[in-house]
Amino acid sequence: MTQVLTRSPNPQPYKFTVKAYEAVSEAGLLTGRTELIHGVIVEMPPMGNEHVDAVVTLTAKLFTAYFPRAAIACQVPVRLPPYGEPEPDFMLVTANSRGVREASDVLLIIEISNSTYKLDTEEKLPMYAEHGIQDVWILNVKLNQLEVYRNPKDTVPGGWGYDPPIICKPGTSIAPLEFLDDPLEWWT
Repeated sequence: MTQVLTRSPNPQPYKFTVKAYEAVSEAGLLTGRTELIHGVIVEMPPMGNEHVDAVVTLTAKLFTAYFPRAAIACQVPVRLPPYGEPEPDFMLVTANSRGVREASDVLLIIEISNSTYKLDTEEKLPMYAEHGIQDVWILNVKLNQLEVYRNPKDTVPGGWGYDPPIICKPGTSIAPLEFLDDPLEWWT
């Protein structure tokens, strides 16, 4: 008897769980910078000069302002099960957290967005909200502004988001929710 394999009329791509993604990564099967976004492995573009300059500037500012009260994690993954493991540009995390961080460790996430703005706002931001991350900042390089997202909530059936962003232009100060008495001035 011959067996015939038939194709599904609606084939679906494989959706990676955090556990499967970490196993593939640990096996050395991923090259370059990747993130797990809603079960899809996304290759991240290389950093441009403006992105690199922002990383250097923010590293110094965050360490000066908040270390050792919080640990500063730069491009470290945060586990958002079952289908997310992004690597934000920065996180302020609890001082005693170790390894791949969990949402409960996160005090603040900062994404530096130039070519990744759509991914950061349309894909990652809802994931952060769904996992209860209270404070997310997006440094919008193209518009030269900091967008501060707070108060995560289930906005529509099946969708998560935040209140409308607080927009900070160059020269303004804002503080993380965790350190309201210690604001930072951006682009100085």
